[in-house]
Amino acid sequence: MSQFVQSFDRKASRTIAFAQSIFSYILLIGIGLVTFEVICRYFFNASHDYADEGIVHVLLFAMFGGAATALEDNRHINMELVADHLTGRANRINQLVILTLVLISCVIMAYFSWMYMLFLIKAEAASETTVPIPYYLGPLALLIGMILTSLSALRKILVLASGQAEPEKGGHIPK
Repeated sequence: MSQFVQSFDRKASRTIAFAQSIFSYILLIGIGLVTFEVICRYFFNASHDYADEGIVHVLLFAMFGGAATALEDNRHINMELVADHLTGRANRINQLVILTLVLISCVIMAYFSWMYMLFLIKAEAASETTVPIPYYLGPLALLIGMILTSLSALRKILVLASGQAEPEKGGHIPK
């Protein structure tokens, strides 16, 4: 395996692991926000209008950030019915095709979320709550998640194409 592939593999894995920890903390913020809102609403009879919008955006970041983590840790949905019966070269080709399609779809989704996010920023769209929450946060979450998922897919494509690793049964690629 070339020096470039090894370096890219190492840096991409570190980047995704760092993002995983950031998105874990974001999920904790969401849990804290929900807990805060439940306490305020049911114990003090004082709900906040911005809490629903905030929770949605926090969970969007956690969900789309988790997509890259799921692909990286081989915890994504896989067609194991087909992949379990493939061995050797057929399994490698199957995984390369799947990962290439994942990469292409992530790049397309990242592009259009970028365009939509720019539109929302230009329109200065925000929620009409006491604490205005910008609407571009949803497309930003999708953009970040798709960039990280693309990075994970590209890392796995390079590792498979270089021959460093063989897909395991079920198509999973070892780290």
